Amino acid sequence: QQPNAKRRRYQKWESQPDQHMQEELRGMRAQVKSAREELNKEHDNRQDMETIYHILNDGLTSHLDAVHQERWECEVVLRVLQALCMRETSRQIGLKRRAQRTETSVMRE
Repeated sequence: QQPNAKRRRYQKWESQPDQHMQEELRGMRAQVKSAREELNKEHDNRQDMETIYHILNDGLTSHLDAVHQERWECEVVLRVLQALCMRETSRQIGLKRRAQRTETSVMRE
């Protein structure tokens, strides 16, 4: 069936004037050109989206790195403060004991 359909189409074209075929070809070329332009636009849009993705991804990655660095620094400061608090607490306890011993020895005398 397909060879007959092709033959009919060719016979139809042969029976049509040249101008009509030229118009059809121009229409087909215009469709191809339009499709190609659309494809190029989609390709450009995709490249733009990929560029935006990479910029955002790089920015987010560096922001996360900065947040991790900041967190690490905060943890170090927290540990230092905890150590200082424990040291001060120990010092206060030592002072109280010394004061109690002094008080006790004064009372004995």
